[in-house]
Amino acid sequence: MQPSMNEPFTRKRISVSKKRQITIPADFFNAMGVGAQVECYLRGGALVIRPVREESGAFDEEILAGLISL
Repeated sequence: MQPSMNEPFTRKRISVSKKRQITIPADFFNAMGVGAQVECYLRGGALVIRPVREESGAFDEEILAGLISL
C-alpha cells in the first residue's frame, strides 16, 4: 500500500556499503511489494527507488514503437 500525498512519510537512515550498496528496510520492502527488480532515478535532488511492475499489453507495445521511431 502506497501512502497518499497527504499522509506523513516514514524516514529511516540506512548505511551505504563500500560497494555503494544499500539494504531496503524490510517494512519498506514489504509495504511496496518489491519483486525481482526496482528502478531508480533522480528527481529534484532525491534518489527515488520504486518496484518494477511487470505489465504487458498494447500500451507497452505503443511505447516500444515510439522509442523505435526516434
